[in-house]
Amino acid sequence: RCCGGPLDTAALAALKDVPNLESLHLDLAGCLITNSGAIHLSQLKQAPKLTMLDLNLAGNAIEIEGVEALANLKDAVALRRLRLNLQNNAFNLHRAVVALSSIQAPGSKITLEQIVINNNAPRLLQ
Repeated sequence: RCCGGPLDTAALAALKDVPNLESLHLDLAGCLITNSGAIHLSQLKQAPKLTMLDLNLAGNAIEIEGVEALANLKDAVALRRLRLNLQNNAFNLHRAVVALSSIQAPGSKITLEQIVINNNAPRLLQ
């Protein structure tokens, strides 16, 4: 869990290079993550053995571009189970649902175990 300051998400994305990483839980709630951070985290899809990913990104500043980048986890090499919490961010709910629905598209190998995308910051939805 972060300490209330900006987080180096590029360094976290480097976890994709850990050879035997099979399961990853990142509790990054309230870590000031923006679209660029979400784009970095979406690079975890390249981890060769990562089969389970649990990303808690609640209470950040992720907009629709970041959500769309996270939806690209559908192209993950080995990922089979995904939990994603995007509660209280800065995107339009409808657009997020459309973007994230591609994760469960026909032929997808990923089981979307949980996704939370409600209660997004209304002041930022304009």
